[in-house]
Amino acid sequence: MDRHNKWKKIKASRGRLLLIGLLAAALGLAGCGFRRGSSFPGVVRIPWPDQETTIMEVFHNDQPVGTSRLTVQKDGDEWLLTVANEAQAAREVSTIRAHGENLIPSFTQLRSEAEGDSLLLEGRYEARQVSVSVDGNETGSFIIQLPDPPYFDNEQVPFVLRAMPLAEGWQGGLNLVVIRNGTHAVVGAWVVDREAVETPLGTMDAWKVELRGLAQFAWIEVDPPHRLVKYVNEGANTITLITDYRTEAAGEAEQGNDDDSSGPAVPEGAGNGQGDGAAPREAAS
Repeated sequence: MDRHNKWKKIKASRGRLLLIGLLAAALGLAGCGFRRGSSFPGVVRIPWPDQETTIMEVFHNDQPVGTSRLTVQKDGDEWLLTVANEAQAAREVSTIRAHGENLIPSFTQLRSEAEGDSLLLEGRYEARQVSVSVDGNETGSFIIQLPDPPYFDNEQVPFVLRAMPLAEGWQGGLNLVVIRNGTHAVVGAWVVDREAVETPLGTMDAWKVELRGLAQFAWIEVDPPHRLVKYVNEGANTITLITDYRTEAAGEAEQGNDDDSSGPAVPEGAGNGQGDGAAPREAAS
């Protein structure tokens, strides 16, 4: 199966989701904004507590178009990192199983549904490659060769940025595996400013991080738990802003629409997050 043609077929019916996706498919462009000599930093901290949920509202041309729900859940020695995007009749959920300390991925699942069309991609990280299976109107599989570590899955970037040692003048490169189009990309990430960001939760002190060459910016809270406060995709003309935050420790009940927007069931036991090639157990249906 030609994975590029498959993705092209479904992309037209997923226009709304591509608008609200935090990183969309733009990271398929290898070498975006990466400066020679920049380092590939590894994770230096895990800033979030278990059972954390962040709700963000997405605006396109200043009009609300959807929501993004980011959740963190500890599962044994690994983290389950989920981003659920919704806009009208369209929905996309990505879930990554990552090592408990360095966030190296062992498994990723990307599920899209829009206007009667659907696509499920699952990637299993092995020693030297990612084995990706495709299930939708068509089925198939393909292989992505892994770069040298540290590397991360494109879908987990909103979490990885929170775990980096951001500071004034910080810069680095992110080695990203993009199962959406079967490639890996190198993206330059630089702290370009420190700003006070107005949100429904109050004013937040945040590092402004530019993803070079993508016209995309992330604002990461300076103080722990280093939340993603705001995300701007200038190419798609979208602004994503934090509107709610809760943790299990805070004892806060879920609010609003509890329609299982946290995502689909995800295979467990997908290795140790260090590319050992262990297969996950079957997901619940």
